[in-house]
Amino acid sequence: MNYYNRYPAHYLAKTILLTLEQDGAYTRLMDWYYSEERAIPHDKRYTIARCQSKRERDAVDHVLSEFFCRQGDAWIHERIEKELHKAAPKIDAARENGKLGGRPRKEKPTGFQNENPLGFQNETHNEPSAKAPQTPNPNNSVGSTEASTQGTTPTDAGRACLLMKQAGCIHANPSHPELLAALVEGVTPETLADTAAEAIATNKRNPFAWAMTTARSRHAEGAARLIVPNARAGPAQSHGKTMGAIMALEGMKDGLDEARTADRISETAYARIGASAGG
Repeated sequence: MNYYNRYPAHYLAKTILLTLEQDGAYTRLMDWYYSEERAIPHDKRYTIARCQSKRERDAVDHVLSEFFCRQGDAWIHERIEKELHKAAPKIDAARENGKLGGRPRKEKPTGFQNENPLGFQNETHNEPSAKAPQTPNPNNSVGSTEASTQGTTPTDAGRACLLMKQAGCIHANPSHPELLAALVEGVTPETLADTAAEAIATNKRNPFAWAMTTARSRHAEGAARLIVPNARAGPAQSHGKTMGAIMALEGMKDGLDEARTADRISETAYARIGASAGG
């Protein structure tokens, strides 16, 4: 046998009273017994244990008398004999297979290719190296790798990493918090790829990190420019100007109405004067 089962707890319980030399002698005797698959010859017991002193020979004799049973010119170990008996069919089969050139190869079942059933692909080719939560709509989710583009619609994070790698940034990570935050803020995968290409062209030490920080910063500045002109005027000033314009228009309307009323009065007065003169 090339190996045998050894249970530490059981062994320690049985050998708790053995000395260090006795314990070593017992282990050497068991190893030889299992390896040769036969009992310990009495005349070779010291040679098997590699004894070099009287103390070591005494240790071997103590172990043999304690755990083995002598039958004729050999020492039998009951537990080892049971283990050898149980392992005999496997040992015989291994020997026969060795004579025939080794264990026969198993035929693969129909429908299998490259050790995977038809319709299933190897996970190492289709699954991301760092898995992230997926949403029902892959177009709006973030956190997938470019590997998900094989046969499926890539996520924003996967497409961003694919474009960044094409731009030369090979260490793009689709589950990186900075990348996910940039996409949530509105930075497009194309913008991230362009910024990564800029980082590569300018020999930035960490192109991916630089691209994330720069793209987010530029996006935030662009959004601020759209808000600042209205913010300077302030809500109160804008409201005041609007109300002033409305009041001015209403004043102009009132003036026109008064002028029209005055004209009608004047026309009526002139008409009356003319009528009196003619009479």
